[in-house]
Amino acid sequence: MLDKLCSCEPHKKVFYLVVIFLAGLFIFWGFRIVEMYTSITGNYPREITVEGDGKAYVTPNIASITLGVMTNGKTSELTVAENSKKVNKIIEELKNFKIDPKDIRTTDYYLNQGYNYEGKPDGYTLNQSLVVKVKDFNQIGEIISKTAKLGANSVGGIVFDVDNKVEVKSRAREEAIKNAKATAVNIEKQTGLHLTKVKNYYEYENPSYGGGMGGGGEMMALSPSPNVQPGQQEISLKVTLTYQVD
Repeated sequence: MLDKLCSCEPHKKVFYLVVIFLAGLFIFWGFRIVEMYTSITGNYPREITVEGDGKAYVTPNIASITLGVMTNGKTSELTVAENSKKVNKIIEELKNFKIDPKDIRTTDYYLNQGYNYEGKPDGYTLNQSLVVKVKDFNQIGEIISKTAKLGANSVGGIVFDVDNKVEVKSRAREEAIKNAKATAVNIEKQTGLHLTKVKNYYEYENPSYGGGMGGGGEMMALSPSPNVQPGQQEISLKVTLTYQVD
């Protein structure tokens, strides 16, 4: 009797394994059949995405001026020393305009060796750029004129901006969402679809560019201080709303 029971144990194990395999196969194909039925009949969550644009305008309250200093010299040491002298004088002059040191930063510093027409080394050229943030626009023209006399021989441009765009973006966002919702309402009227809750939201800011100007420092030094007008800056947002369709 004991021998018969022992001989049945391997068969039981095989039987259990077959049952487990068939059960798993049944569950797998059960889910697959439901998925295929859902995709055929269209009984799945449907969504539609609409877009809206919004704009807001604001008068800039900060301006960034790029001042370039180019110095030529016979040796690298003399070139660096002469350039540093010019830049230090410019920075000291900027302090006279009550410009905070943290609003003055170096963005470029390139020292290159020059060559003559025979291809032999012929001195050095150093290019350095300072970006200065100015909050009093009435000072811009005088800053350009005075720093040009001290060695700022190029003005890369003036870029106007807003130091805090949160409130302006909020106004642009409100208009963009309003326009997107209006589009959703029109789609409902024109198609008969029923749009329910918003399932997803996305926004991005369209690039806007401030005004700019450029010119040689020597020309600025010899001419009257330029009159600079910031105008208005446009903040543009695009939003997308994804609605569930019943």
